[in-house]
Amino acid sequence: MMNISLAIMIDHNNRCIIYGEIAIITQLEQYFGQETRRFTLDQDFVNELQIVIAEHPDYTVRRALEVFAKVSATNTEIKSIAGDTLGTLY
Repeated sequence: MMNISLAIMIDHNNRCIIYGEIAIITQLEQYFGQETRRFTLDQDFVNELQIVIAEHPDYTVRRALEVFAKVSATNTEIKSIAGDTLGTLY
């Protein structure tokens, strides 16, 4: 069983930011299409990617959680899902 961390936050520009392991972000990105921009968090050791979505944050967070549940399926134990900048858990 895999453990996958996924964080979903709203930044000061009211954009939804989703980051996590490469495998899950790559799958999430397929569902968000042209709305996403992908970049590495660490240029020396690429183990996480981040996507930024300039949409309504509430919709984006809800959609990201739906997609995450779909792509992670039953073989994945969700280790952590972080909330917005206030620390709300979803």
